[in-house]
Amino acid sequence: MRILITGTHGQLGTALQKELTNQNYEVIALGKSDLDLTKIKQIKTVIEKFCPKVVINCAAYNYVEGAGEDIEKAYCLNTFAPYWLAVTTKKVGGKLIQLSSDYVFDGSKESFRENDTPCPLNIYGMSRLAGERLVHLVAPESIIIRTSRLFGFSDDPQSHNFVKGIIKRANQEGLVSVVTDQIGNPTYAPDLAVAICQLLEKRAVVGIYHITNSGACSWYEFTKKIFEIAHITAPIIPIVTDESGTKISRPSFSVLENFRLIELGITPLRHWSEALAEYLGKLTI
Repeated sequence: MRILITGTHGQLGTALQKELTNQNYEVIALGKSDLDLTKIKQIKTVIEKFCPKVVINCAAYNYVEGAGEDIEKAYCLNTFAPYWLAVTTKKVGGKLIQLSSDYVFDGSKESFRENDTPCPLNIYGMSRLAGERLVHLVAPESIIIRTSRLFGFSDDPQSHNFVKGIIKRANQEGLVSVVTDQIGNPTYAPDLAVAICQLLEKRAVVGIYHITNSGACSWYEFTKKIFEIAHITAPIIPIVTDESGTKISRPSFSVLENFRLIELGITPLRHWSEALAEYLGKLTI
């Protein structure tokens, strides 16, 4: 089966390329220089050239703060690019797997299943939700995967994640302030890639799936575990979101229940702390 990956140099794209190749799929891996997702003509040309059976769109505008300032870019990459990928992929007889986010929810309860009603609090979440809805409007056979708090390795030197960022801050500043009132699921990109491959094996699968590592924590608790495993002694100052200087609203709870994944008989991903220990054991900064 021929699978085309967009955003291949990001954390999930890097992990997926490795996992799919190991599973003997024919992989077409495209980065920003290979496919500009802001250009409809390029999307059509590339998809029609390769005629993939599956397109996995890992590319997105993931800068949550920046999305509120550059609304056009956020919607271009998170809404309209998925739409045109869905349209063009369907035209060549393929299926789109679109990545989305826990930020489609408002944090009004402690956890969310796939059938819960989204209600995003910020432009980033709105652009992601709009992308989901346009994809399903034009290609109901598509798969939407919502995930959260991704960390992993990347072929892009500009790619960053919370783990690397907080370690860098601790080394540079000697202490860090981290919020205690935002709860979610840290997710290890290689584990997510394995789960996506398992979904691919179940050919009739459609609709929305939540896929994250097991367990939930605040950013503060996540930082404590990072520092514990990495033997970092810098003080961690607990703060609340209102003290963090953020300009946008964020959900207090964005825990994703992997309900439909378990219904399919796919084993839940391991606990985030176990995945974090593996990542830190391989990480060089």
